[in-house]
Amino acid sequence: MNDLRGSAGSLLHQYAALLQSGRSQAQAWVDLSAHWRSREDTQLLAQICERAASAEQAGLGAVVGLRRSLAEVAAAHRPRAGPVGWSHVVTESRTAAEPAADAGAGPGPGLSLGAAAVLTEVLQGLISIHALSQSTGAPLSRLCRKAADSLEDSAALDAAVRTAAAGPRLTQIILAALPLGGLAMGALMGAQPLAVLFGSTLGWGCLVSGLGCLLLGWRWSARMIRAVTPHG
Repeated sequence: MNDLRGSAGSLLHQYAALLQSGRSQAQAWVDLSAHWRSREDTQLLAQICERAASAEQAGLGAVVGLRRSLAEVAAAHRPRAGPVGWSHVVTESRTAAEPAADAGAGPGPGLSLGAAAVLTEVLQGLISIHALSQSTGAPLSRLCRKAADSLEDSAALDAAVRTAAAGPRLTQIILAALPLGGLAMGALMGAQPLAVLFGSTLGWGCLVSGLGCLLLGWRWSARMIRAVTPHG
């Protein structure tokens, strides 16, 4: 997912550079479509570029193609959380999407939650950027460059958070495994812990309460980790 976010940032930088070089939006999207289609790991972005290029060539405008892609992303997998970032580039996001003209050209039904969230963020941001450029006259290339910088900063932050969360995840696993290690050590020392746990009412009580505390601790720590990890 973070790789997709970084690739989307690169796409926006390329789009901004093409527009600044004097290419029309139609030609810029055609060039982007050809470039990203050659990369096997970014077919989703290539499909978005193809939709925008087709809409431009048909005289409908790239925004129509972007909205069609957004509609297909929403149909494939509706993300739990709305888009983040872009706040200093656009004031609001237009989420209206037109029906797709060709259902086979967009993202498939196997789209993951993380990929859907990233694509939704990118598409809504692009739609809003075009609207902002048309309403204010601000250069589209400059807005795209700022949006790309924001997206790359967001990708770097996500990577830093996931790296920081790796330690607590490992600690969570170790703490969950400690009771099993204690049972194994007790068995090696001849204390017969299994006979104690399963051979008396007190043992059963200790087993049930211990498992309950273990499950509660696991869920509590997992919830804290999910709270700071992007998309769980």
